Amino acid sequence: MQNDVERRKKVHKSIENAFKGEVRYAAIKDILTPQSDCICGGPIQNGRNGKIGTLGIFGKLVEATQESNVMVALSSGHIISKNTVANVPSLGRVGECIWPEDSSQNVLDVSVIIIDQSQIENLLYRFNEEITVAEIKKEDLGYLPVFKYGATTGETHGHIGVVDSFKLYGDDIMTILPRADCPRKVFSEKGDSGAIVLTRLNRKFHAVGVVYGGDLKLPGFNNIRKETIAVFLRRALDRFSEAKRQTILLDKI
Repeated sequence: MQNDVERRKKVHKSIENAFKGEVRYAAIKDILTPQSDCICGGPIQNGRNGKIGTLGIFGKLVEATQESNVMVALSSGHIISKNTVANVPSLGRVGECIWPEDSSQNVLDVSVIIIDQSQIENLLYRFNEEITVAEIKKEDLGYLPVFKYGATTGETHGHIGVVDSFKLYGDDIMTILPRADCPRKVFSEKGDSGAIVLTRLNRKFHAVGVVYGGDLKLPGFNNIRKETIAVFLRRALDRFSEAKRQTILLDKI
């Protein structure tokens, strides 16, 4: 009676005999992304009202410089707030949000969702690179090339436009314009809120912002450009740390 190893060898030999050239094998998990997994840039859903945004990035809670084993996910503050269950469509509950408070002020914050221990094995990443959060000077942000992974539009590329011409609740925000070759001609659309805005400087990946919304409408202003509005990630994480006396160590994305 053949065991699994012998059966696999027999299948491989049969495939190689049927095809000319080199045959390569890969684990199915390495080439397919199951829709039921938690993945950076995938959807995250508010369990109370059904609102869907993007799961931006994973990380770990750090208390008094002591790293914990508590895994968290970040999204946009207006998608999900404290004491709300977080779901992934077709998977169900993946955790519960601990920040921010449910108020209008949370538009400048990130959502911090504690991932259920039972879901840790379902976490998937886009690429194997460490992500740094740094406060890049305003003068260095203009026209900086950026990219993101969103639940609606997937991977898109663009550049940062105006930084200090708009304020939201008294704080600076950044606007992002899509690169000319973006298929949908936008950097983000509805459902991409919570996506992490990334750039590469000095051969390192930096997280500079979190997508809040897009297509800014101002009274008396004919907006012909498809801007994405993003808040500064460093400042949002600082607000969390000041309120909760905890910090977040970002994982790979």
